[in-house]
Amino acid sequence: ATWREHPQLCYHFLQGAAFVFLAYTISRLRVLALPHLCALGGAAVSPFFWASAVGLRAPFGWGGRRRSRCSFLGWVVLVLLQIGVTALCTLPFWFRVPLSEMKDNPEAENAGFDDVKELCQWMEKNLPKGAGLFSDMTLSAQIRAYSPTFSIVVHPQYEEEKMRKRVQKNYAFAACPPIEEIHEMLHSEFKDVDYVILNIYRCATPNDKSVTTVFDVAAHLDERRWRCDSSISNIQRLCMRIQVDDSHFQMIYRNGRYGVLKRLPDQQTRPKRFKPYGDFKPYDLSLISSWKGWLEECERTDPLCAKHIVAYARSWIDHYSNVQVGKSFYEYALERFDGEDKQAGAELIHHYAEFLDYDANQQREALSWYRRSAATATGDDRWRFRTDLALFLDQVVGRNRRTVEEAKVLIRLTWKDLRDGKTLHPNDVEHVCKMAQLCLAFADDRQLQLSVKERNDLTGLAYDLWKPVRAINLYAKCAQDAWETFEGKKKTEWDRFLDFFGRAR
Repeated sequence: ATWREHPQLCYHFLQGAAFVFLAYTISRLRVLALPHLCALGGAAVSPFFWASAVGLRAPFGWGGRRRSRCSFLGWVVLVLLQIGVTALCTLPFWFRVPLSEMKDNPEAENAGFDDVKELCQWMEKNLPKGAGLFSDMTLSAQIRAYSPTFSIVVHPQYEEEKMRKRVQKNYAFAACPPIEEIHEMLHSEFKDVDYVILNIYRCATPNDKSVTTVFDVAAHLDERRWRCDSSISNIQRLCMRIQVDDSHFQMIYRNGRYGVLKRLPDQQTRPKRFKPYGDFKPYDLSLISSWKGWLEECERTDPLCAKHIVAYARSWIDHYSNVQVGKSFYEYALERFDGEDKQAGAELIHHYAEFLDYDANQQREALSWYRRSAATATGDDRWRFRTDLALFLDQVVGRNRRTVEEAKVLIRLTWKDLRDGKTLHPNDVEHVCKMAQLCLAFADDRQLQLSVKERNDLTGLAYDLWKPVRAINLYAKCAQDAWETFEGKKKTEWDRFLDFFGRAR
């Protein structure tokens, strides 16, 4: 009766079974079965399903039919049997409950979503509608999900020989192909694609040298002419060269992770300007004049230009271990944008303070820049900028009465913003939690010679800061570490279970 009255269940069952079969045969198609499996999983608690299964006429019009020939005892046995079978069916899922994720951090990782979002917003505003994009499969999937108006060359859901060849040609950017062939390929093979999107992770190597890298894959391209000679360094390959060489492409957008290259029309190409790979000098990259084309486009079309320049500077230091290029970008951004926009200026100043602190080992100069960023911040970054300054004063300058007083001002400003209802996002909870820990550390430090009233005020302020941390995001690392200190007990498995399901706090 259930199938006749609710044919959608039959549809989901048959369609789900078909997609499950595809999932077993082609790994990338396993996601197609998920919506149907969710629908069938939901049917397990459906009143229609249970009313039909146990022979009940539901009191609220659920549509079940009483089986008149079943005795009451037989009906009870049937219900118990149904419950028992259902419980047995859930055992495999119970044994596979992700307890480790529940204990650690059940929140989805950001995975650079802000960079993808800003990339898509810029493309929607500055690229023609329906423009063809050539990028790696992962980024193509993210772009299609966020902005489906663009044409994607490397489609993330098609599994065929033609698509595998397209993926391999995308790896060519990590090799040394003749640039004129890449330029021609975008029109001859991909139907007039004019834009290439570079992913920074497709042009860098991880710190773990045992991991297979994009350059290892590029060394096995089917097109042998595109492979790099052993004398070519990673920074001389096409993915890096193409960002500053304007003979066939021009970089028109760049953030910390992604760059957009525009294919120049055939009549505008200048083949003689493209040097052989071995002749390209990495020193050229530290010259701001090498990046002139992108920087001009950045100031003209990108409202977040200053942010993206310093984000790319940080990428050069973190991913390429090239401090000189990063320093050039920092100095250029400070010269061009410092003082233009208050919030953008605060972020730019803070980036430069971190550079002086961590990379240039100039702590004295860094302190003045940290102070400037904390003083000028007006947006959500205020939480991080104030916390970084307070921690710098405590850990680098040294804990004494003067630095404690300055840190207390920052802590009280943070508490005032929270009390006034300023938005605290879950990702910013970590910074407020560190402020609470620092406040409690000051109160417990007997060498500071604080009065009893001062210690009590600091302790009370620390617990006031802990309340929003506890209410918003107990899975922040700092909140996990500080739980026992502020709650006065060790965190039990039951506490973790309740936190996972969002208990009232």
